Amino acid sequence: MAIAREGESARRSRDILSAVDGTKALHVDAEVLPTGLVTDHIRSLVTKAKAQAGGRIDQTLLLRSLADRLRGSNGFGAFASDTLMKLGLLGTIIGFIIMLAPIATLDAADKAAMKSSMGLMSDGMAVAMYTTLAGLVGSILVRIQYYMLDAATQRVFSDAVTLTETRITPALERQHHG
Repeated sequence: MAIAREGESARRSRDILSAVDGTKALHVDAEVLPTGLVTDHIRSLVTKAKAQAGGRIDQTLLLRSLADRLRGSNGFGAFASDTLMKLGLLGTIIGFIIMLAPIATLDAADKAAMKSSMGLMSDGMAVAMYTTLAGLVGSILVRIQYYMLDAATQRVFSDAVTLTETRITPALERQHHG
């Protein structure tokens, strides 16, 4: 939801800055642009341009900072996905322990004990298989969601770069050159 809000904020900023009098929004004290990380980046560019007082505006470091802030906790997705997989494997090991425990006390001559042991063994195998399945399915679902989040984050960042390189930086450089 946060990335969707940032994307919407970036689109509104682009629309405002694309208007005929859009460069008025580039003043540091202007409150025309919507709040968001992209707007913060634009304000940082304006501040940098004023402090620099001319020349080409290099936004490389500011873009790195924007990318880091946009990514935020996206790395948590890989951790969550791997953790789900490992929990599934842990359940598999526990299931195998449950399955193999009756073998230690098994008497081959006692048919009733054999039947009981077979039931316990199948319960252990069920635990092993269900936990593996749950871990794999959960891991895949989380990974898909974070993949889509990463794609959306990349789109917002790309829009921000396009906006700043085509609208903001040229306007700021024009202000200082004439």
